[in-house]
Amino acid sequence: MIWPATPPQWIGCTGPSHRYLGAKLDGFMTVPQRVPRELEIRGIYFSPLLLTVILAVIATWFTCKLLNRYGQYEHFEQPVLVYISFVLIYSFLIGTFIIPS
Repeated sequence: MIWPATPPQWIGCTGPSHRYLGAKLDGFMTVPQRVPRELEIRGIYFSPLLLTVILAVIATWFTCKLLNRYGQYEHFEQPVLVYISFVLIYSFLIGTFIIPS
């Protein structure tokens, strides 16, 4: 089978373009293998990043509660920056390994 010289229109994935997902084009260019997804709740579409950040805030809250319980949170000079840093780290990890956005 001969592949087209230009990549198909994969935005929206309408038409015959779904056949080319993961196919190599001209030996150097590949079509993305993951189709963008949204979360749909009662007809309202949300970005997967929203769920990722919500889960990261919940994980950060539990982490900070554990740090407070064992007295480790008082060693930080700026607790708010530590909280924001934990949110960013958890967002990256959840977004990379659990909910790819």
